[in-house]
Amino acid sequence: MLVRCVVASSLLVVLGHAQTVGAFERSQVGCPTPRLPAIFELFDVGTFDLDGVTLAFVPGPENSYSVVPGFAPRPYGGGVSLPTFSGDDTVRGPFFLGFPFPYAGGTTIAIDVCSNGYVYLEPGSISSPRCCDGFAGLSSFLADSPSIAGLGTDLDVTAGGQIWFDSDASGAWVTWDDVPEDGGSLGNTFQIQLRTDGTFILSWIQCPFATRSALVGYSEGGGLAVPDAVDLSADVPLLFTGPFGDPISISSFDVPTLGQTMQIDVTNLPASTSLVSMLFGTTAVDLDLGTIGATTCRLYTNATIGALTVPFAGPAGSLSLAVPMAPGIVGVDFELQAAVLAPGTTQLGLLTSNRGTLRVGDLSPITVVAEGANSFNSDTSQGFWRVTNGDGNPDILAVRFDWTLANPASPQIFDANQTAMSDRFDGGNSALPTCGHTYRNGSHLTTGLMFSGTSVSPCDPTAMTGWVGSNGSAANQDWRTLDFAFTDFNAGETFEVDIDTDGGGQNGSAMAGLVVIVILADQTVRVGELVAETTERSIARF
Repeated sequence: MLVRCVVASSLLVVLGHAQTVGAFERSQVGCPTPRLPAIFELFDVGTFDLDGVTLAFVPGPENSYSVVPGFAPRPYGGGVSLPTFSGDDTVRGPFFLGFPFPYAGGTTIAIDVCSNGYVYLEPGSISSPRCCDGFAGLSSFLADSPSIAGLGTDLDVTAGGQIWFDSDASGAWVTWDDVPEDGGSLGNTFQIQLRTDGTFILSWIQCPFATRSALVGYSEGGGLAVPDAVDLSADVPLLFTGPFGDPISISSFDVPTLGQTMQIDVTNLPASTSLVSMLFGTTAVDLDLGTIGATTCRLYTNATIGALTVPFAGPAGSLSLAVPMAPGIVGVDFELQAAVLAPGTTQLGLLTSNRGTLRVGDLSPITVVAEGANSFNSDTSQGFWRVTNGDGNPDILAVRFDWTLANPASPQIFDANQTAMSDRFDGGNSALPTCGHTYRNGSHLTTGLMFSGTSVSPCDPTAMTGWVGSNGSAANQDWRTLDFAFTDFNAGETFEVDIDTDGGGQNGSAMAGLVVIVILADQTVRVGELVAETTERSIARF
């Protein structure tokens, strides 16, 4: 008799007593919060307060900059430097530096100079002169290729003054010498220095302008969002961290079970990572760590149990956690979070991950894997689909593969009518050679697969398929749901089968979202959903 799962819409009716199965659940997000790699101050009309100030942007690890009081301006003028141009609202270049200049986002050997107070770090990439004030130039400053704003506003070098460029073994510098605002009479003198070590220096030597807004700072560009501006006159010294990757993340495909070891994966680690501490607590919290110098980071566990600390090097790794054989912790939730020591990422050099909630179970999980380059017979040594009954579990009576419950919805189907006979899965226990290689490694015999359905394909009309399809097409050859039933699917055994899929990708990761329902001999039901683990592998443990 075929044992079927009882499903009503997405509601699974569970018969018998509840199973205690462990789980690892992810919530919240780690840091840093993704943001545009830019640091700038935007001055409204009459508010510029950097006259006479020099600031150095000193590079650090992970595309970071420390902004500190800078060095003296370099000499400029007709006797020292060469004029770059005298046109209004123009971009000229390339001007070759004589050395490679490293910056957050790349390296350049030449620059373009914009008459309105900018240096463009990728020659030829920006044609706009960013006229006609700081507010007007902000959007392109954030969206274009990397640039430095010395005094981004509407300057008119045709009305007075000059722009100079020079380079020597120590660096290069561009000086706007006594250049007035458009329509103004007072000249503004400021300088952008580029040094061979990647430091750049902004010097506002004499800037009395008062009729325009102005933009000052650095942007790696390529972004859409507008980050928070800073107050360069009040916040210095400060640390500016560029985008070194996605927020730190912890995850696990293992099910925490008494007496077993599970792996916890830590990903998106920056290159400067030296240590990772996995914090364990009994209660979830939500505390802002920005107050201690870990900007955008939060603490999600009270960490009362302790920490597991190991040396790490990015970009990813795993921690092994041995779950003790302590029945008292079954069903208890533990709150986990990774704390990462990575100099240069925040002022404190600390990052934190998302929150992980670990619930310990006392039953072994059922593992379902879809693995391979193609669901259509990609590896004859093993089944593309594999269902393993965990040690100590009751026998498995039935397994359902169900695309109708995928969330978000998936167009995938099981194709029951392929013509390459050695690759098909509808041959069941047929003795015909053309219908072989359906169930791998004799697993249909080991598990006692029940051949209770009638074949619907031309491979062998009298063969028994070993599956029953539902939610099918009008021609009864494509199915959204498949049921398998077993008489002897013991703990520790694996059922392996090849099933062709259509409607979406065909490798293992494309099977993410498939819902698998398993009925055990004690009439308990377990439900899992495949999650992509690698490019050619999806997995569910439940």
